[in-house]
Amino acid sequence: MTSTISVTALSGFTGTVSLTDNVPSGLTCGAITPNSITNSGTATLTCSATLGTFTVTIAGASGTLSHSTPATFTFATADFTISATSITINAGASGTSTVTVTSQGTFTGTVSLTDSLPAGLTCGSISPISLTMTTSPQTATVSCGASVAGNYTLTITGTSGTLNHSTTTTFTVTDFTITGSSPAAIDAGKSATSIITVAGLNGFAGNVSLSDNVPVGLTCGIITPPAVTGSGTATLSCSSTSASTYPVTITGSAGSLRHTATAIFAFVDFTIIASSPGSTPVGSSATSTITVAAVNGFAGN
Repeated sequence: MTSTISVTALSGFTGTVSLTDNVPSGLTCGAITPNSITNSGTATLTCSATLGTFTVTIAGASGTLSHSTPATFTFATADFTISATSITINAGASGTSTVTVTSQGTFTGTVSLTDSLPAGLTCGSISPISLTMTTSPQTATVSCGASVAGNYTLTITGTSGTLNHSTTTTFTVTDFTITGSSPAAIDAGKSATSIITVAGLNGFAGNVSLSDNVPVGLTCGIITPPAVTGSGTATLSCSSTSASTYPVTITGSAGSLRHTATAIFAFVDFTIIASSPGSTPVGSSATSTITVAAVNGFAGN
């Protein structure tokens, strides 16, 4: 866009007027051409910008004489911008991103919205699928989810005639894993301890409540601590007076997330039987057979 600068001599003025400008931020201008005028004449100043109204102050100086004038440049681009909010959700759940379309300049057209999904991310339809920009800004929504923890980048494109703009939004999907160690086999009547490990995935920072399902014949204390935030460990101690193997199901729950682990508690023992020999004459010898039998893998001495 070009402004014409006019210098007019008054009362026989015959001097040379040097021309300068003061350009505001956001506006780009070339040099004033020509940069000086003798007596009367014109010069030009060409400037550019993407959008907005800018005022350039143009000054003319000749000796002790100095005058200035403003030149206003208005750029009324007809366009739009598009953006979308990023979301953090649990694995298996869904979250909603808000898509915002904003008019630039005189734009009042209809913007059609489409999306491009990465592998592993499932999304519903954008609602609504188009926005008529009689007012600005306007919004649409899209809901997405994934079953595996990770970062999923969704690309959303707005199209209106020859205008085409895209934005990206990230769905951060978090989860956790849970494991329970199986302690070594121990003598019946003693206590064994399992270590429960909760590991957060992809920035998971939720509170995981821990519970257990204890089979008949096994006695367990409470899980300590009963909850873990993000990642951490807890313990579960159990005992049994009967030689057997007992599976304990440990469940971790955090909102919509629920995972289980199994810890095996094994208790060993032995039995002993001594036979009673029949009647034996006085002065004779009798023999009893003593039998020791391992129970549930007992290997002690």
